[in-house]
Amino acid sequence: MLRPLCLTAALLSLALPQYGFAASGPFDSHRDAEQDLLSAEKQAAAEHKNIFLDFGANWCRSCVALDQYLHEDPRLIARLEKGYVVVLVDVGVWSNKPTKAVMQRYPKFKGVPHLLILAPDGRLLHDASRDPIAVDPKRNLYDYDAVAALFDKWAPGPQK
Repeated sequence: MLRPLCLTAALLSLALPQYGFAASGPFDSHRDAEQDLLSAEKQAAAEHKNIFLDFGANWCRSCVALDQYLHEDPRLIARLEKGYVVVLVDVGVWSNKPTKAVMQRYPKFKGVPHLLILAPDGRLLHDASRDPIAVDPKRNLYDYDAVAALFDKWAPGPQK
């Protein structure tokens, strides 16, 4: 019996990186989500920005695809850098107490990615998870105009 288990473990370790399950993905289960959010609140207040809070996990193909999409277009990168402090919270490890504490601060959600726009003090401004930013959710394809409009609408300062 030990041999099939070892083979299964070996095959899983080879397959996981291919599907975004690797520890090297954008979501880090070792981070302290409470501390990250506190740091983001201080930075956002100092830089007059809002917070883009992204709950996700490396095993979630949509979460990884959205993170990649947001970081591949220079125009979206510029919008994020200008108006937001980005915080990624890994919900893949439910036993992580700081992650649970941050999740409990906001309305419950059932799926990921779950996107929130927060004021610099951590107050919820907008639940962006319901915004139609995907043109084809099954293939993880996003609509540039919808994402840009979301960032523009909720950026601090006068609306554009």
